[in-house]
Amino acid sequence: APEETAPQAARYEAALNGLETTFGPHAEAGLYSAPGRTEIGGNHTDHQHGRVLAGSVNIDMIAAAAPIEGAHVLFCGVGDRQAALEKQARDLDMEDRVHFLGFRKDIPALLAASDVFVFPSLQEGLPVAQMEAMAAGLPCVVSDVRGNNDLIAPGEGGFLRAPRDVSGFTQDIARLLADPALRARMGERNRREMRRYSLEAVLAQMTALYRGLLDGREP
Repeated sequence: APEETAPQAARYEAALNGLETTFGPHAEAGLYSAPGRTEIGGNHTDHQHGRVLAGSVNIDMIAAAAPIEGAHVLFCGVGDRQAALEKQARDLDMEDRVHFLGFRKDIPALLAASDVFVFPSLQEGLPVAQMEAMAAGLPCVVSDVRGNNDLIAPGEGGFLRAPRDVSGFTQDIARLLADPALRARMGERNRREMRRYSLEAVLAQMTALYRGLLDGREP
């Protein structure tokens, strides 16, 4: 019988997603902070009003924010759910606190005008929207799914919740809006974490990988 040989172990190296990070941190984005916060309701120096940028609408974001006094919700983009969301805002008497901003190209401005990033998606790969919020120095309340939980450790850069845990999202959003020091600490952690995903860092990693392969080195 022919001699059997053990299969070789697969050899690979993971490459990170590259991200433009030069627009963070949000606290220093003075060009956008005041106008952006004024646009979405209230004076930008009024700390009784918290801005929550919703990264997705897979749970009832409006209902999650409704019990939090002074919380404003930002929705970006256009889609077939807007009419239903507008109705829900009216039904919950939230019309003046839910802002449908439409298609936007000024994401740094919206990040600068926000206090918390909420991303209750049902599934993810490696979520670029969340990474951009982290790079801008925002704390995040995100669903506990793959991709999201690769970036956020509970209590460090934000909080993890089951995707449809509306009351849990309410609790974590309210906690962050009530505690500027906690927001600052978590936001700074996120900004530092995103440095390894910068375009410069990822390009250096990819260059080293290809040079190694050309030199005959295995990953």
